[in-house]
Amino acid sequence: MKEQREDIGQMTFIGKGLFAYMNDLNDAAFNVFSEALANGSFTNEESALLHILRAKALVACGHPSDDLAIIADCCMAIDKGLGGWEVHQIRGKHLLKQELLGAAVEDLEIVNRLKRSAETRQALNEAKNKLMTWETQSHHNALGLQQTATNPQILKAYKNLSMKYHPDRHRDKPEVLQKAFEEKFKRITNAKTALMENQHQWQHEAKFQQNGYSYH
Repeated sequence: MKEQREDIGQMTFIGKGLFAYMNDLNDAAFNVFSEALANGSFTNEESALLHILRAKALVACGHPSDDLAIIADCCMAIDKGLGGWEVHQIRGKHLLKQELLGAAVEDLEIVNRLKRSAETRQALNEAKNKLMTWETQSHHNALGLQQTATNPQILKAYKNLSMKYHPDRHRDKPEVLQKAFEEKFKRITNAKTALMENQHQWQHEAKFQQNGYSYH
């Protein structure tokens, strides 16, 4: 009897959450699904469903700051066996918004393989083009800087970005996010190192020229 009451209570959680979500009460739906995951005892399949429902509620809320939470819920759903094209599509879209491009392309390739359509091919091609641009972009662009940036500006941009992307800040995240942040952090670190070396070389050459010497 106790187990039956618990089952009914858990189904009530899901029912309330679905009712709120279907009536565009997305914040309420998110809160219900969160409470269910915190307090309920579910099978892997049920837990996976709750994670993807909570992710969908967050997507519907439309807050940019929710991207990482959406990605994390999708990771949990996939880890628990709910790895359909829709979950990968949601995760890929929000990885793309966070400019975690390598991981986004991997998800969108899965989506295109499972659900071939003109739309999925277009989304995949756009993500691949962004990744290619990112891999070949200038070091200045990688740090969001103008070509005329000074050493202090380079260091400031690097500091701001490294605080956001440093792998140590994301050890509690799902593995796919950890790898994506490591990739991003490596890119901005390489950009900073290259720019600082270029600045040092330029200053060295300028000093020689001021003293009447030719550097070459």
